[in-house]
Amino acid sequence: MVPYFTFSTATWLLERALSSPVSGEANLSWAEAMFISPLSPYWFLFTLFFIFLITPTFPQQKNAAVGLTVAVLLKSVTFFERTCSITLIQYVISNEIWFVLGMCLCTAKFTAVIHKKKHTWMQTGLVGFTVFIILSVWIYYKVQPTHSLIAFFLGLLACLSIILMVSGAFNERYQTKGWRFFVKYTMPIFLMHTLFPAPVRVLLLKYGIVNPYSHLVCGLAVTIACPIAAGWIMQKLKWPEFFLYPGKFIVKFIKLTKKNKKIKNKK
Repeated sequence: MVPYFTFSTATWLLERALSSPVSGEANLSWAEAMFISPLSPYWFLFTLFFIFLITPTFPQQKNAAVGLTVAVLLKSVTFFERTCSITLIQYVISNEIWFVLGMCLCTAKFTAVIHKKKHTWMQTGLVGFTVFIILSVWIYYKVQPTHSLIAFFLGLLACLSIILMVSGAFNERYQTKGWRFFVKYTMPIFLMHTLFPAPVRVLLLKYGIVNPYSHLVCGLAVTIACPIAAGWIMQKLKWPEFFLYPGKFIVKFIKLTKKNKKIKNKK
């Protein structure tokens, strides 16, 4: 919850400072934005915290099967009607299935099975993801469904395709230094990718640059580059890293404290 409150508050302040025309009117109070209607994309952390609280771990496949059954039942309810007016409960019920599916893959040792069998997993995943893109575009423009069941199955296809692509790439040793570099900064990019484009957009508009392609290119560049730079600086300064990885920071602090105590005892 430390990253959630930190960066949700930063986004809330930014929205109030740069309301129209960049981010729209910011009508929510701080308490509403934190506890009632979480801001995008931080609603995910808010939801994940409570999912962690209510979901047990599955050390065995039997436990995983029970957990998956419960998650499917909860998800099936959302296919027919809005389950609750409380945003948090709605988020938890809708997203519990993804959390449980991830644990089931770990319990079943999914990646180990893939690595044992020789198959073009990466190519299979790429084909699946291509099908996902085609179906998504076709449904959006031709069918325009409002039913969440279609969106759920499209999501399943996308997730499975990405897992197969990544697992296949890892199995075939396609990982590069550049890929490993970006992996280190996925959390800073997730937490800060919405904070930097808005001020850049304001600057562009201030200087009369209204070309949408210029905004798109500049926005994409700062969305990735600025969070990486901020994450690197926070890592070098040590203590600000607490706002990104509080658990990691606390473990380091405890180890350092124990080390200092041992040195003092020896003296």
